[in-house]
Amino acid sequence: MEKSLEDLVGHLQASTKHFEQDDIKSQLISALHDHQKLPDKKATGLANQAIDLLYRLQQLLEPGHLVLADHFLGIQSFSVDGHYISIYLTSILL
Repeated sequence: MEKSLEDLVGHLQASTKHFEQDDIKSQLISALHDHQKLPDKKATGLANQAIDLLYRLQQLLEPGHLVLADHFLGIQSFSVDGHYISIYLTSILL
């Protein structure tokens, strides 16, 4: 298992380094993040597929206590934001 994780880390590092190269990065920006035109259909599909696979890996690899902590902190953040929003709305309505 450790060898598989080491291989995964190596592949992810190599892929990240590849996508951060100036020519590849500019192609990604042009294909996916250009505000002047719609994203490239094929590049968007492949990017979404990659994101889905990375998310599945994250679910497999992330320890349960971190998932629970993220869930709890997300709820706390939402309840705090909700509280401030209700105060703000109340002040507008009064």
